[in-house]
Amino acid sequence: MNILYLSDVSLDIIGGAQESMKVVMDGLADRYNFSIITPCNDKQYKYNVSELTGYKNLSLRGKGILDIIKIIGRIKKIIENNKIDIIHVQMPATMLLIGIMKNLRMIDNNIIIIYTDRGVLNKYGKKTYYGIKKFSKYFSKIILTTNYNMNLYKNYINIKEEKLSLINNTAGNMFEKYYPEIRENMRTELNFTKDDTVIMFAGRMNKDKNWPLALEIIRDICKIKNTKIIMALGSNKTNKNIQECMELIKEASAYTGEENLRGFIDIPLIKMNELYYSSDIFILTSKVESFGRTAIEAMSRKNAVFGTNVDGLKEVIGFSDNIYEQKKEVLDKIKKIIYNKELLESEKEKFYLRFKENFGLEKTCNYTMNYMIFLGKGGVVF
Repeated sequence: MNILYLSDVSLDIIGGAQESMKVVMDGLADRYNFSIITPCNDKQYKYNVSELTGYKNLSLRGKGILDIIKIIGRIKKIIENNKIDIIHVQMPATMLLIGIMKNLRMIDNNIIIIYTDRGVLNKYGKKTYYGIKKFSKYFSKIILTTNYNMNLYKNYINIKEEKLSLINNTAGNMFEKYYPEIRENMRTELNFTKDDTVIMFAGRMNKDKNWPLALEIIRDICKIKNTKIIMALGSNKTNKNIQECMELIKEASAYTGEENLRGFIDIPLIKMNELYYSSDIFILTSKVESFGRTAIEAMSRKNAVFGTNVDGLKEVIGFSDNIYEQKKEVLDKIKKIIYNKELLESEKEKFYLRFKENFGLEKTCNYTMNYMIFLGKGGVVF
């Protein structure tokens, strides 16, 4: 079976949707033939990659009608040349492109199309929201990653509930097993002692991640003896955004002292994995968080996880004691476990168990594979 994925942005840009897409392809590569359509990028991937050169992204915003027609024409040609059986879209811009093509009868009725919405329906812009609302009827299956987003679709999209399914995100094969020796090695490499409590912040440099709140937390929490901070930031690859990352790390180090902060920008996932190992507590300060992929990555490396009461994140974290609304709440919660090492270890094990029970790779890939088989046999709800 030939399956086509489309990515709104280049796969070398850090982001949860891109990583989740690669995880599913890697997990099912021995069963299916994958092709990818992506904007131009410099990296080489093991799948059949078709690059739409000349575009930084496939978003419709800022593109004229001629550009959109050209993009659609190139996508149609790729679909026909690769004899695609299933199109699986996981980002909103390419969902709209495929929806337009289906509306114009440019996609054969024998081709099954699936949309995995990894965002939050009511947080999209007005045009994207109405596009999703209009084109959802053309998709054989719509997969959501949280019940929160599932309920939004049930309430606001005119679609049969049978077409909606829930599949949790997964961190991928790299995060499936835990190796204690990696933690020991990384703590040594980063010059952390056994008495240090290491707190990690990670995410893209944008307003949604609410880095000013992270700085406020760092300013107060670093006053506790033997507390160390890790910041791992992802840029959009522009010089301006990279500079913003550097300035944020510099501002944080003014509170912590350079010896107590380890700052990283645009590091590969394998290095992120090592940083999670060295950390004890992981904090998300997001204003918007559709799922919180970094949260499950941190869980898999035995971090106690805390996050804001937003969107699907609270569902992913799963424990009310680890959700906060105000800075003081999270500071009080963190201080409680920093000063009680037994409680900290208990929290870390609690989240590791949650990861194993809910976000493992095998479960996610089996669910996805079952849908592929079901749909491939004609089990489609119209």
